Amino acid sequence: MSEGTETKTYTAHYREGISAADPTIPFRLVGTYEYDNALSLLEPLIASSTPEQIEVYNRFLEDRPEFTFYNGASLLDDRALAGMDLKKDAVRVRFDDEFKKKGLAWMMALAKIELGATASAYGQTKTPFALYPATQFDLVPFLEVMFDDIAAHIKALGSDQDFKQVLKSHRIADTWTVAYLRRVKLIRDMIQVLKGTGDPGLLARLAPYDQELTRYSNRLIDNIQLYEIDQVSQHTDTSDVSKGYRMSSGEAECKDLISAIRSAGK
Repeated sequence: MSEGTETKTYTAHYREGISAADPTIPFRLVGTYEYDNALSLLEPLIASSTPEQIEVYNRFLEDRPEFTFYNGASLLDDRALAGMDLKKDAVRVRFDDEFKKKGLAWMMALAKIELGATASAYGQTKTPFALYPATQFDLVPFLEVMFDDIAAHIKALGSDQDFKQVLKSHRIADTWTVAYLRRVKLIRDMIQVLKGTGDPGLLARLAPYDQELTRYSNRLIDNIQLYEIDQVSQHTDTSDVSKGYRMSSGEAECKDLISAIRSAGK
């Protein structure tokens, strides 16, 4: 694949959904470009390499901590995780053996999920994780990383006091609501990818997270709709169209996100 063409194509998907007023844009654009550019080079390299050559690449990464990450720890019980003294060598070795991930397949899977997550939260495409789909080379790591991400997001939302307040509030245009809707959409998009595998074991593990996300998203959307109806009734004046209720940009984004969440869940 052509580096210039693929990178520009992906960045176009991403840039359509972000606001110039957002100060984090430079960081997002740089990160997006780096992941996209790396994959545009690594995918043809892997496709043209022998298993022996790929093993050499992986050995090169062995002692490079910047190419190492941890996956799966979000599935641990909080009390079990809190009880681990990672300063003890024996505990650290067991933790590393179970959760430390290295190698090109893991790195590429992580990059693809990061790119898809960015497109899900800020882009306009209906299938964000199809922009850089998993291949036979990285499919297993891709599914494992995505499952861990889903578990981590659901776990974090469950303990997020701000999110609990948003679920109780009938409001629509504030930045908190938009941010949580983006997050719900991202998790829903990831769940749909895993559902698409049709793997019975994976679907069974996924089911409780799917149910929890549905509960969260329904409550959040119901509150937004209640607020919207209330605002329309307060501001609509049939005798003067200029006094009618007009959606702010934040409200419009909320409506678009709600539509996307519902569509993804079908």
